[in-house]
Amino acid sequence: MEQQSMTTTLDTTGTGFIIAEIELKFTPAGQAVANFPISFGRNVKDLAGEWEKRDTILVRATAWGLLAEFIAENFQAKAEIEVSGPIFEQSWTDKDGNERKSLAMRVRQASGPIQKREYSNSGSDAAKPSKRGNGKKASPWDSDDI
Repeated sequence: MEQQSMTTTLDTTGTGFIIAEIELKFTPAGQAVANFPISFGRNVKDLAGEWEKRDTILVRATAWGLLAEFIAENFQAKAEIEVSGPIFEQSWTDKDGNERKSLAMRVRQASGPIQKREYSNSGSDAAKPSKRGNGKKASPWDSDDI
């Protein structure tokens, strides 16, 4: 009997840190693809009051098209990023013939932290925040033209 492989995916949204340089390539047809590792985890204070990272999950993220170009242009290693998309397990055989597994994500949405702004009580329009927070687009589809 032939063994069938079933892939289970989990759609999720999370905030993590890009832990290496983003690799941007283009297919022969000209479509952009960005590959980058993301570390997800939570920070907790230990008994000494020091922060430590716990429950860390490493995910190999891939984004395509305009989103891939947006990520490559606006993020870098050690940057915080919020991503959404399906997470799934990938299997491969390493150079020594060992079966390996890792988590991967097809990024469907990405954004970065919005910087806090200081407000004055002068009442002028210059003191009011822009509706984009830090003035940068949150994604390629965040536009007044839509």
